[in-house]
This record gives sequence, C-alpha cells and structure tokens, in this order.
Amino acid sequence: MINRRYQTPFGFRLQPDSLEVKAVETGSAAADAGLRAGDVILSINGIPLLKQSDIYRAADASLKLTVRRDGNEETLDFEPRSIGLHPTQIYETISMCLLLFFLLSYYPYKRHDGELMVLLMVGYGVHRFLNEMLRLDVDPGIGDLTMSQIISLFVLAGAVILAVAVWRRPLNAPTQSLSAQAPK
Repeated sequence: MINRRYQTPFGFRLQPDSLEVKAVETGSAAADAGLRAGDVILSINGIPLLKQSDIYRAADASLKLTVRRDGNEETLDFEPRSIGLHPTQIYETISMCLLLFFLLSYYPYKRHDGELMVLLMVGYGVHRFLNEMLRLDVDPGIGDLTMSQIISLFVLAGAVILAVAVWRRPLNAPTQSLSAQAPK
C-alpha cells in the first residue's frame, strides 16, 4: 500500500536524505496531532534521529515526535493508523468451503456428466470476480478490471460453453446394481 502511494507508514513523508517533513497526509493521525510540512523531526519516542532509517527502529504503536518548528521544539503524540482492508483470504476460504459443500451435496442429484464442473466454474468465477472488487492491492489489467477478474470472465464464458455441451447430451440412465442384472 505504501509503494502504491495509497498511504505512508506514519502519515507523513520526509524530504529525500533529510529529517524535514515534506508532506503530511490529510486526515491522518499525524495531521490531527499538528505535524506540518517543514517540521524537522529530532526524536521519536525519546530516541534521537540521525538519519531517515532510524525512524523505523524507533517507531512503536504510538509515536511521540519531538520536532523543531520555527526554532522551537514541540512534542506531538499520535498513533499512526492505516487504511482498512478486507480480509479477502478469509472470504476466499469460506467461499470455497461453501462451494465444496454445495458440490458434494449436489452430486447425488446430477443428471448429466459434467454438471459439477459447470457449477464449479460458475461458482468460482463469480466468487473470484466479486472478491477482486474488494482488493486495493492489485493493479488494473484492462480498464478497471484486474487480471483475475478478466480470467474470471473467461472461466464464466467457458462454463457457458461447457453447459451447452453438457445439457445437449442425453440424460444418464439410472444405474442398476450388479445383483439386479445378474441372471437367475
């Protein structure tokens, strides 16, 4: 999220090779605490800073910044927060377990060979397309669709083609047990 410029680690960015604040995210905890562009960070949580990489060693869940502003030192306290994300991996696990349960439950009622594959392709394609809509960490592939969404559309198209082929075939004849077929 940081590399994609959706957020910064602490709500502010520094000038290159300096401890001077270049920009503060609007609405961030740092902005609410009063940090401004042009402030020079002297210490974090009581640990003096010599270079930018020292910030990550000194940072904790809450930050107590000592900054120099207009020749005066000020102390700012805040807790950085990040953008809330959906736990899509958990959604994926639950959705696929439900799909597996559905397919296993449907199996005794299937009338055509290939029905389960069609249902799997439709269920997975729809789930994957919707799940990708919740993610913020992927780049769009074509237009506003991610590569996974585009592949999901191909899977759904394949399901339609397979469904037509499956339902054009004759119904499976009910199987008889071997003991019923044996001559007496």
